[in-house]
Amino acid sequence: MRVFTARELATYGLTPSVVAAQVGAGLLVPTSPGRWRCADPEGWRSAFARAVSAAGPRAVVVGRSAAAVHGLDGFVPGDEGFTGLVEVAVPRGRHARLGVQRLDARAHDVVEIDGVRVLAAASALAGLGRSTRADLVERAMESALRRRLTTEQALRSPALTHRRRGGAVLREVMARRPVGAPPTGSDAETRFLQVVRAGGLPVPDRQVEIVANGTAFHADFGWRDHGVATEVDSRRWHGATAAERDARRQNEITVCGWMVIRVTWHDVVFTPDWVVDLVARALEAAVLRGRQRPWAR
Repeated sequence: MRVFTARELATYGLTPSVVAAQVGAGLLVPTSPGRWRCADPEGWRSAFARAVSAAGPRAVVVGRSAAAVHGLDGFVPGDEGFTGLVEVAVPRGRHARLGVQRLDARAHDVVEIDGVRVLAAASALAGLGRSTRADLVERAMESALRRRLTTEQALRSPALTHRRRGGAVLREVMARRPVGAPPTGSDAETRFLQVVRAGGLPVPDRQVEIVANGTAFHADFGWRDHGVATEVDSRRWHGATAAERDARRQNEITVCGWMVIRVTWHDVVFTPDWVVDLVARALEAAVLRGRQRPWAR
């Protein structure tokens, strides 16, 4: 079970007075001087609800807690962004025992999920940059777009990207994606993009349409000029029918001249260097086949 220092808690907006209040409310448990853990990481939803109720009628779940309530990639239990900490904010100028007085969201920035008031997805994403690195915000952002919890237009709005707290990180993340690009199909696909980008490789197009034998197929990613496509298998197992459909699609795409490579969630997360090398070799092979001019790696 993760243990937090006072400095770590402060990055989530939990000031010493808020920490003391959450200890008193049974939401945080001291483990040693200057260190705490969540009281009930398994019952985090009920803990969030209790904290909002105790903080007052206008209190709202914010930060990583808000991302967890929305179920955004990277912030669900088991993911690196999930802390189990209770992050609650109240409107400026109001006092709340468990709240952090920094909330300046308008009324329509708040939604209710399972009876808990929480920042809407777009505002929650903008606030994540205060304590979260860009890659993790990107994973959450792609999942929010995929589930239609917000829109690209809303996320590119200066009202979000120019906020003092976290807006710069959201602006950086939105600058990574081409305008109008479809959201990734899974968290594994988002992480594949991040691995390719970090490896210095050309960033592929998303959801590439390939017409083969008179039928339009879609590959997760593709480098059109090179004739190379990538399929990314997520952690979920889709069953025999989906596996047969994927195999047929791959065969049709291959027969019409494309090189198809497959990578898995495990490959992307645990062996990213191998993924970069595999993609690089595929693109280099396309160059040797005369598909494209050499590119600078």
